[in-house]
Amino acid sequence: DIIIDALDELATQDKYIVDAINYEQISFEELGKRLGCSATHAWRLKNAAYESLRDILMSNELIKEMMHEDV
Repeated sequence: DIIIDALDELATQDKYIVDAINYEQISFEELGKRLGCSATHAWRLKNAAYESLRDILMSNELIKEMMHEDV
């Protein structure tokens, strides 16, 4: 539930990128075509989307507790 909620918090483009990479398993070249940019820029956008997702997840108290338990 936490991950689903975090995905829902992503910006529309970030959510699209995460879905396309994880569920459709498209290449960066294909992602770039869909977004109207180069494969290299699509890769950068993917990194930014995953960073946003990480930030959202790390703001969740349960996730924070779980991360501290693993250390």
